[in-house]
Amino acid sequence: MLKRYISRDNQSVTTQDLNDFGNFPRESFDAIVSNAVSSLKYFSGFPATRSGQTEVTLGPGYFWGGGPFYSREGDTVFNFLTGGNYLPAAAGLKRKVAIVTYGDTIQTDVQDRGFRTDDEGAAQSQSVPVQEYRYARLDLVSGPVAADPQKPTLDIGLVPVAWVTLDNNGVLETNGIEMAEDYRLPSVESLKQLIRAIQSWREQIGQILDTIQSELITVKASIPPSYDSIIADLVGRVYALEQLTRVPANAVETFIERFFDESRSDTNAVGYSARIEGGLQFPFAAQTVLPIALANPLDAKVKTVNGIMLPRWDSERARVTVTDGDAELSVLQYPVHTTETVQKYLTRTVYEYGEWETSPFAQTIDYMFWLAIGRSGFATAADVAAGGSWRNGQLSSLQQQLAQNGFSKAFEIRSPDGETYNFQIDLYDGASTHWIGKYQLRAVQKMQVQEPYWDVVSTASQISGTRITQTFKLATDGWLISVGLEFSQIAQSGDVQIMICETSGDKPNEKAVISRGAISVGNLVAGKNKVPVNPTFLKGGRTYALIIASTGNHFLRTKLGNTYAQGAALYLDDNGAWQPVQNNGDICFELNFAVFAQTRIEVQMQSLELAGGISMMRLLTADREPDGTKLIWEMQRAGKWYQLSEGEEQGLSGAPNLVAFRAVFIGTTDLMPGFDTNQAEVELSRLANAFNHISVEEDFQAATNSAEVHYWIENWNADEHTLTPTLIVGGSPVSPDSVVEKPDPENPAKTRFIADYTMSAATGAVVRTVGETDLAGEYFTVTERRLFTY
Repeated sequence: MLKRYISRDNQSVTTQDLNDFGNFPRESFDAIVSNAVSSLKYFSGFPATRSGQTEVTLGPGYFWGGGPFYSREGDTVFNFLTGGNYLPAAAGLKRKVAIVTYGDTIQTDVQDRGFRTDDEGAAQSQSVPVQEYRYARLDLVSGPVAADPQKPTLDIGLVPVAWVTLDNNGVLETNGIEMAEDYRLPSVESLKQLIRAIQSWREQIGQILDTIQSELITVKASIPPSYDSIIADLVGRVYALEQLTRVPANAVETFIERFFDESRSDTNAVGYSARIEGGLQFPFAAQTVLPIALANPLDAKVKTVNGIMLPRWDSERARVTVTDGDAELSVLQYPVHTTETVQKYLTRTVYEYGEWETSPFAQTIDYMFWLAIGRSGFATAADVAAGGSWRNGQLSSLQQQLAQNGFSKAFEIRSPDGETYNFQIDLYDGASTHWIGKYQLRAVQKMQVQEPYWDVVSTASQISGTRITQTFKLATDGWLISVGLEFSQIAQSGDVQIMICETSGDKPNEKAVISRGAISVGNLVAGKNKVPVNPTFLKGGRTYALIIASTGNHFLRTKLGNTYAQGAALYLDDNGAWQPVQNNGDICFELNFAVFAQTRIEVQMQSLELAGGISMMRLLTADREPDGTKLIWEMQRAGKWYQLSEGEEQGLSGAPNLVAFRAVFIGTTDLMPGFDTNQAEVELSRLANAFNHISVEEDFQAATNSAEVHYWIENWNADEHTLTPTLIVGGSPVSPDSVVEKPDPENPAKTRFIADYTMSAATGAVVRTVGETDLAGEYFTVTERRLFTY
């Protein structure tokens, strides 16, 4: 008991003293029930049976009130015909009635007792209750009458014992009584039986569970890429056919400018003002670069650790564990090394948001090829100067990239330096009907490195001490938050540093460290130690290494016969080679991954502003967007949010000066996207309302007095746009005799201009092209220009 009454010889006794003989045990039992059994309300006993057509009988039972408990002895009979109006009046209707229990304290067992009335010893007899009884009451709560009746709603404090279903004849013979098992107090015996069942189940499938991680790793690593070489070959054939149709039969010479780069533009000419990027475009009038930062630095929806921003996680879950060590390993029994390690950073992603461009199949490949030779180094300067011919041997490389990455609604090109250029394509025609064989190429580019970490953006550092490592295989993707280490003995000196790195040939690659952590010797304990690391994305299906470096002679716990790490313990020998640790098994460690609080959050960032208006945005982030997750960047105008990373239309329509900005993280409780705020910025630009492009001089093989210039244009709006072509011959401008526009009959935003010229005998000419727009945010692109001589 919590309290015990103390009595002494010759001590007088009060009424309270006698009552405490019962109060003290009651308080102790209440505490035991509340703290060791349950603080919730339950029932036990009260077996219910159908004892008549309209009767239900309940046996003895208890009401457990989360501390106090109450009993009821004997049977209790409920008659639904004589005890109240419970039966439905009409056939076909039913009602559910709850038999509920609750606690009540009553005084009972009335007996005669004498009470002294004066000091002389006179007494008077009175009938008084001599027991206080915690009584479990039973009652009925009826629900509504219906063909498909529902259970009644119960007041707080009532615990259902059984649900009785009635029709107009009484209690249903089949399934008429349903015990409320969810509210039955579990007994020790029932828990014992449950443990036995779990142990039996574990023995039956234990071998399967022991090997399932290996199976998951194999499946994850064997998922093949998407292949679509047939489509890539078809695109090349369509392109070749289209080029034949663009050359007039009587043309003597053809000069082609696809605006891949500025090699055929006279950028030093007086008045030159244009931008060559996927075509001839309007130049920038103003630009600024802003950091990507939280509007509220204390925003509770995210956590930022050393610049890595992730959605908030409230807990961590161990995914790879080696525990219960049965041996130990001395750190300083192996050689001490000073080694340079290389820290890698997150993947960089670039979004460029601007206007839309409408392109047929072949022009889409044109656009890709421009990016290949303009940014990825697939072609030489001579190739570019020659117009980037598809016959220059680089076509096969590009087609291989298409085949490897799949050409569907998205494609990407990866250059030899490791950069990957990924482009988003959507079918769209403004009227919700798709064009056959044509795409609308959104002027949103998503350029991304394929690997989770990038070798070029890295930091080198030196680590001294003995190196011991444990390799491990990871079955699923996740964000590593901390690492657990287990020591059996701690030395007087020597901090412990840990590194997570990639592997080469199943051995650590210290030139590819992706996360670090450290714990000082003063904080080390014999037992389990938790080492926080920068939030680090680890990809399932890969082998990583945990490197432990220290100058202190600490003893690591190890375990023989472990099957969960799926790796090996290694040490660095005198020659700098990794050798297996003999007869010690695996190092005891634990990898803890973030468990996120929500599966979708919207995080407000600082607003974006450019005086005079914003017409283009370029977003650069070092981020990680695991499969199945999404990091969406949005901006707000006029109360509506536009997804700039998805290329949603009209986000910058009208060139606003200021837009609200936010990040939307979408994933699961186990996996979310994240980015490095230290490597995140947004470039805002405003385009000029006119461009003036001047080409290099084209030399003719023979003098001519007749020429034509053809333009292919995207996003054309005849009401807002103008195009003025001029030939410059011998330094003098020559205006066209006529300019004919030939809009695409299927899409008026795509058009072609033909300018016809008559001039004195000329052996060369410069093409000047002037474009203008009357409305901010409405821009067109010249995707190709051809000069024909006759």
